[in-house]
Amino acid sequence: MIDGHIYIAEYNLESRLPKRGPDTYASGLLDRDKGHVKFGPPSLDTPILMLSEPIRDEFRNIIYPGYYEVRLTYDKKFMMLAQAGVAIATIPVFKVDIDKEIVAKKQKQLELETKKKNFIKRKIAEKRKKAKLLSKKIEENPQVYNNATIEYIQDGNYYLIKYERDEVRAWGVLKTY
Repeated sequence: MIDGHIYIAEYNLESRLPKRGPDTYASGLLDRDKGHVKFGPPSLDTPILMLSEPIRDEFRNIIYPGYYEVRLTYDKKFMMLAQAGVAIATIPVFKVDIDKEIVAKKQKQLELETKKKNFIKRKIAEKRKKAKLLSKKIEENPQVYNNATIEYIQDGNYYLIKYERDEVRAWGVLKTY
């Protein structure tokens, strides 16, 4: 109490500091400079397949239980099981299905995005000072549907692997002995 007035101690420094702008980060670090973003594992855009039992082929090669990335080759004739970026197995694909509706939607969306980008480029050319702020923002990757499943078929003694990524679906067979 000073001069008959009661002062309440404030432990909140936010009220005493100047207001932050919308582009200011509370920690002082940008999202791309934080450790878990900078040094973390890259986000995978390939489906993950979990094997719970070892798979053996006729040459006594073994695919051990674990988590595997399923990648489709460029020509869509083979699937590859990869672990830590190393191809473990190559599986022939017997059927590929591409959804035409999703491809058409993506094409239309791409055309709209290019129109928007051209409009934005013109605006940025007019306002060079704001371009620096726009370049600092992180662009988010769009979410893509990914799925990989494995199923054992007893009649033919083989594993059926189904690969789904966005508009592409592929089925492969891994024969066991």
